[in-house]
Amino acid sequence: MKQYFLCFLFCFSYFIPPHAQSASDKDLYDKYWQEGAAFSDEGKWDKAALSFTKAIQYYPKLPDNYGTYVNRASAYSMLGKLDQALADYNRVIKSFSDQSAKELGEVYYNRGAAYHRNGKPRLALDDYDKCLSIDPDIKSVHNKIAWLRATSPDESIRNGKKAIKHALAACGQTDNKNHSYIDTLAAAYAESGDYDSAVKSIRLAIELAIESDDKMEYGSRLVLYEKKQPYRLKQLHQVLTSR
Repeated sequence: MKQYFLCFLFCFSYFIPPHAQSASDKDLYDKYWQEGAAFSDEGKWDKAALSFTKAIQYYPKLPDNYGTYVNRASAYSMLGKLDQALADYNRVIKSFSDQSAKELGEVYYNRGAAYHRNGKPRLALDDYDKCLSIDPDIKSVHNKIAWLRATSPDESIRNGKKAIKHALAACGQTDNKNHSYIDTLAAAYAESGDYDSAVKSIRLAIELAIESDDKMEYGSRLVLYEKKQPYRLKQLHQVLTSR
């Protein structure tokens, strides 16, 4: 079964290494950066964070090298070290003289994901909104907002109208071909009480899905929507580790 959240980013993305200050520094920077990327792909977040730290030692300049700080912060976030992750994100944000720089959309998105992943959904939503105000073309942020608004166990976070708005945006940006986003749209319709649309959407998600585990998961939600019941994550941990 796919891990929705990690496919979100994995929302954190690798950035192309910049030129270091000297040939030897650049070689060492590249070596440790590549190590960090490889460890991240393997889910070895402690080793990834250490490698990115070593890379930063050879090229610490901000905001030029902001991507490596973001990658390290994302590794810290995956380890549950939110304070260390936030220290990197905040340092990067402060380093930009232009606070509307498009690169900051990525940073707010990743910081929001860190909040999201570590049990602070309200702060996550704030950062996702900041991300969209800078770069509205980041597709997965619409999906993340919609999923939170549609399925959170916290009633004060759920908002069907906003969930539908963001889910439609995510689906529209992917030509209605991303089954995971369409699944989110179905949950948003169900949260709003529009079960006919929820059933129609989840059936489309089942049709588009390739993996049998996804089809089974969507099928279980279809049963709920046919009974006019919304999909709710049972506990906050689920909303943080999915989507």
